[in-house]
Amino acid sequence: MVLHNGTTQTTERIVNPDGEYLKELPSHIRSFEQAVAYWPNQVYIGNKTPDELAAVAQPWCDKECDCHERYGKFGQMMPQNEFLLLMQACDVFDLVELRPNSWLPTGRRSPPTPSWSRACPDRLKNGNCWRRSSGW
Repeated sequence: MVLHNGTTQTTERIVNPDGEYLKELPSHIRSFEQAVAYWPNQVYIGNKTPDELAAVAQPWCDKECDCHERYGKFGQMMPQNEFLLLMQACDVFDLVELRPNSWLPTGRRSPPTPSWSRACPDRLKNGNCWRRSSGW
C-alpha cells in the first residue's frame, strides 16, 4: 500500500516520476516478519514493556526484538492480505473489491486470525472464500 499511496509518493509521481526516491522506495519496505520483530511494535501490542524498549539503544530500526509474536495482550499485527480480506467481510456498502483469492497465501487452509467469526467467510465476495475441508 505504501508504495502506491501516501502524499509523498503521490506527489513524487507527479513532480518527479523518474526520481531516485521512487526508484529506491521498494528497497526500504520491511517484510511483515520484520515489522513484527520491530521493538516499538512489540511494545504497542503488549508483548514488551516501555521500560524494556527504553533499555534498547536507538535507533531501533536496526534492532530485532527477541519476540516475534503477532498476537499480544493489547492487540495484534495483521498481514496486509488478511486486513484487506477482513475489510471486505465487514463492508456492508460493497466499497471493497478484491480480485478472487488474490489475498490468499499459498497453502492457506484455515481462518487468518482469532478475530474471525464463523460468519465472516459468508460475507466475502468475488470468489474469495475459505476452504472448509480442514474442519474449520
